Amino acid sequence: MWNTSMNSNGNRAHILRVLLAAATAFSVAPQLSYADQDPIASFTASETEGFAPLTVDFTSTSSDPDGDNLNLFWSFGDGATASGSEVSHTFEEGGVFTVSLTATDSGGLSDRASTIIVVSERPNRDPVARIATFPAQFFTPDEFTFDGGLSSDPDGDGLAFAWDIIFDGTAIPFDPILSGAQLLVNFSGSDLDCSFIAGPCLTPGTYTIQVIADDGFGGTSTSAATSLTVVGGSEAPVVDDTTAGNEVPQEQALTGSASVVSNGLCGIGILLPMLGLGLTVTAWRIRRRQQ
Repeated sequence: MWNTSMNSNGNRAHILRVLLAAATAFSVAPQLSYADQDPIASFTASETEGFAPLTVDFTSTSSDPDGDNLNLFWSFGDGATASGSEVSHTFEEGGVFTVSLTATDSGGLSDRASTIIVVSERPNRDPVARIATFPAQFFTPDEFTFDGGLSSDPDGDGLAFAWDIIFDGTAIPFDPILSGAQLLVNFSGSDLDCSFIAGPCLTPGTYTIQVIADDGFGGTSTSAATSLTVVGGSEAPVVDDTTAGNEVPQEQALTGSASVVSNGLCGIGILLPMLGLGLTVTAWRIRRRQQ
């Protein structure tokens, strides 16, 4: 019920109060806005120093206050880059590298974190020279291949090989120098027989053999000197008659060619018997008889 006794000023005041109450009842709460916040870049590294080649695993621990997804970009300081929350990188050469991670949110805001990786050149390590096991005794005539292929290098370097065969404390000079991972050696009954053989040939006696491995970077290694004995064949040779194929006494071979029946060619000997006024030269191949 309106109060009719109010003057005009009172009526206006009352109307204003009613309008204010109505406006309050139908008012809409104001919209609040928040500014986008920068992400925080951070990461861990499995290694920060070591010898080349050095492999390091990196893991991002970056975060965003607004909960945005982050785009993660890595730079390793050697020209290589990557993306993702977990990455691995190998530093092939020595140097000081600044590794950085840039984290960017959906609004384009970013942050960067970095660390230093120190990579040193690994000092060269000597190879390890080894010879595969071989018999301690050889009978003439025979041959055997000595193997230095068991040698190794801790740095993975390729190896070059040289061999020493030592008799009476002195290395036997060979020309050319004995080289290669494998070495074929002949064993013969005499120096004369050896003269017909290309490559190293040993007559009866006791020797030591060793291999020298060289990695090409100043690292060398010499295997343990291993002893071997060369023994002359214990059986008298058997000479074949070249016409009838029947065995004949050895002295009957003075006028014809003859070969000793055995299992491996060693060399050629020369027999120079004096027959009357003439000189007959007979050659034969020396082989070990099958046991």
